[in-house]
Amino acid sequence: MTYAINYLMFKSLLDVTDGYIGKEKTYITIAWELFLKDGGWLGCFKSARIATWNYTLALFIPTITISVKSIRDIIFIQKKNAKLELDRIVLERDKLTLERDKLALEQENLQLEINFLKSQINPHFLFNTLNSVYVDIMDTNEQAAEQVLKLASLMRYGLYESNQGQADLAKELAYIQNYLDLERIRHGHQVTITFDQRGNLAGYKIAPLLLISFVENAFKHGVRKSKQAAFIYIHASMQDGLFTFIVKNSLGISEIDKTGTEPGGVGLVNTRKRLQILYPDRHELAVNTVADTYQVTLQLKLA
Repeated sequence: MTYAINYLMFKSLLDVTDGYIGKEKTYITIAWELFLKDGGWLGCFKSARIATWNYTLALFIPTITISVKSIRDIIFIQKKNAKLELDRIVLERDKLTLERDKLALEQENLQLEINFLKSQINPHFLFNTLNSVYVDIMDTNEQAAEQVLKLASLMRYGLYESNQGQADLAKELAYIQNYLDLERIRHGHQVTITFDQRGNLAGYKIAPLLLISFVENAFKHGVRKSKQAAFIYIHASMQDGLFTFIVKNSLGISEIDKTGTEPGGVGLVNTRKRLQILYPDRHELAVNTVADTYQVTLQLKLA
């Protein structure tokens, strides 16, 4: 069938050409004289040479067609893959944008919560009252007067220093020291409180009121729920820009005894969020409970 089509095609083409291009014979003329003219309609059955030529010609045309289609398909697939890659990049960019907006919103909400709490207090009234109390008791009860001064210092730091995005690390730790001094007076000999500071802390900044929640949790979930002598150990150190803060306390009857979950509540959850927002990829927070001891370890890159 293929040979008959080729025979008719070449015979028809001879009628529209004189067989030459300039002085050279055309391929049509050459093929006709070599393969088709003497072979006739049954040439492919009479000569292996004619059959081979016929097969080669029949294979050549589909090969060109398939090659063209393959090239076109490859180009189409490459364009499709490029479009898919572009769409993936756009989706990743949108995802990162949404994640950034989410973190910014959480940070804004935390700041609004802090501002709301501050708005509930009239600082001038409180400070004036504390000053009056201090003056009244300074000569009669020196210890109570000292407590009033420390309380005023705590409030001043919480209301004014924390308005800034960053606070001096030394001031943050002094705030914790004042808090511990008040707790020592409050609990007396029932609680052993140790605050260990090492390294040069000068010149470093930290988000204000970031560390106090760990200390408060130690008293709330450890000391205040213990029916026997308790301890709180706090360690703060700086080495090559890496700040380490450890809070370790004894456990009494606490949430961990009842539910198997870590103590800390909302305060610890919020602190985790603040760390994620303010120090992404720059902090490590570990919470461990061993026997009757609870420990929080924070490592923070500040330089």
